[in-house]
Amino acid sequence: MFDTLCEINLSDIDLNDERYRISPGIVNISFLADSIKKIGLISPPVIRPVDNKFIVISGFNRITALLHNNVLKTPVYLAGKETDDFQCLLFAIAALSFKRPLTHVELIAGVTRLSDYLEREEMAKIAPPVFNMQLTPGFIEDLLHIGSLPDPAMELIHTGNLSLKAAKKISFLDKDEIPFFLNIFSKIKASTSIQFEILQNILEISAREGIHPQSFFKEMKIINPLDDETLDAVLRTQRFRTMVFEQRYPVLSQTRRMILDKIAATKLPGIIRLIPLENFESRGYSISFMVKNHDEFQKNVRQLTDVLENKTLREILDS
Repeated sequence: MFDTLCEINLSDIDLNDERYRISPGIVNISFLADSIKKIGLISPPVIRPVDNKFIVISGFNRITALLHNNVLKTPVYLAGKETDDFQCLLFAIAALSFKRPLTHVELIAGVTRLSDYLEREEMAKIAPPVFNMQLTPGFIEDLLHIGSLPDPAMELIHTGNLSLKAAKKISFLDKDEIPFFLNIFSKIKASTSIQFEILQNILEISAREGIHPQSFFKEMKIINPLDDETLDAVLRTQRFRTMVFEQRYPVLSQTRRMILDKIAATKLPGIIRLIPLENFESRGYSISFMVKNHDEFQKNVRQLTDVLENKTLREILDS
């Protein structure tokens, strides 16, 4: 099916036809090009003839690297005339998945392309020999929903700015709400849980206030910290998360600020920290300090004993 080895002109390949492309591609092709120049082409690309040209089934990056090296001809494996689109697509996915684990974007692309030929249950059955992993019909359905998002979402998933969990939530929103959230995640770098927290809090605020997410900052009369380009991504994310949380839980946020002010007023030694639970899930506090040796440990314990009679500390712990 894909075992006919021959040599063709690279100029006869139509790289604009990407119907079998699963990977987003390599941004900097020079490393692969240099490797091919020094070691040679270890695995020839796989192509098929279409309308007096050739299109790529597997090996887009290798062909791009060869062109980068100004190579005119290359050996390739040629798909037989009896090979149809479905078989070519299966081969393209398997060729990549058995080389290395698929990224989330590649998994979404593969599932989305195969959905033209297979139902969810059928795709789940053939997943191990094609995707090199087990896929359930439910997870496939989630991937298809995510795959319906506009291209910027795939780029955010690829860079790690948008998790599959948050992307799934966004995929069920109205189309005119989606760009607003994609813009947010293009400007922050957060864990999966924090991404989902921000997303959920904004949606709950919008529902409570009866506003469209796109009008969130205007209607709430707040400044968007994401517009401050002087902040690095980490600080920008922290401030944005805090701002959204304060809008979602104003009373809780006010209480937290009051407690933190009281903790600051206790004037505990700098190496000792009194930390309330982040969202006050309980009345518990943690106390922490860093030590390098036993003498430092003893010193910190003495300092803790000295602050036991601190009135502000007693007020915090007994409130």
